[in-house]
Amino acid sequence: MPTIGSIIRAYCLWQSNMKLVRISGITTGIFYGSYYIYYHSWFMVGGDLILLITAIMALLKNDIRRNIKNEVVCN
Repeated sequence: MPTIGSIIRAYCLWQSNMKLVRISGITTGIFYGSYYIYYHSWFMVGGDLILLITAIMALLKNDIRRNIKNEVVCN
């Protein structure tokens, strides 16, 4: 599972679209988090959970809210 997350992350880091980079952070966090849960590495699960929450907050702040504001202004 971490291999899949790393491949997704590496591909998205090559792109110039920041939204893809933020989404890959979420998918990588899910894959790594499930790996750490399987091996009972609770300290890493906690750290990965913090990174996952940070990635979701960045996606909400920079992409979703911005799209909502643009739709309101255009309408």
